[in-house]
Amino acid sequence: MPDFLQNSTTDLILCGNVLQVVPAWSFQKSKTLRRLDLSYNLLRIIDRGAFAGLVELTYLNLKTNKLTSNSLHEKIFQDLISLQYLAINDNLLNDEYTFLQAQISRVRSLVTLRIDLRGRDQIDKCLCNLSILQELQIWGLSGQTFSDNTFHHLKCLKIEIMSLDSVIYLAPDTFISFPMLKTLRIKIIPRLATYDIINSIFNSFKGFQR
Repeated sequence: MPDFLQNSTTDLILCGNVLQVVPAWSFQKSKTLRRLDLSYNLLRIIDRGAFAGLVELTYLNLKTNKLTSNSLHEKIFQDLISLQYLAINDNLLNDEYTFLQAQISRVRSLVTLRIDLRGRDQIDKCLCNLSILQELQIWGLSGQTFSDNTFHHLKCLKIEIMSLDSVIYLAPDTFISFPMLKTLRIKIIPRLATYDIINSIFNSFKGFQR
């Protein structure tokens, strides 16, 4: 981590490097940071206390790294009391997905969350703690099938914006849990999609009928 940061630094963009570790107290000289982008690195370890003191941070991007469940410690995000945007998709966290969601659920200031959803994994009900979450971006396996069973624990939230990546099929009940949805982004995988993928998408919209 850079040791030349000033107390006045508010934005730190370190994406696209070969960083492998975020040491403890990496940002102790920059407690005014509001945006921190560590995406597209080779991060495998985030030390305990790595984000300590970043009480003004609103944006944290950890996507596309090598993070596993062993990379994350309990209460890893506890100091990030102002965090509104968290991206942690495209990592290697699917082995302990429940643990990851439990840590994310502690960040009650989150407005936007970007995560993976692998195979049979589901969104855990602990995310109901994110009472002001408005935008959910889901990156699935290539050829992901979605249904209401994927999201039924989120009926407690008022999601207004949703993005689904790597879609090959949507069940008719996919969006039943999101009556407040205003914006929907869907990216299909044509080479893997079922022949009636377009029909399945439009059928899934029936859940919005009142």
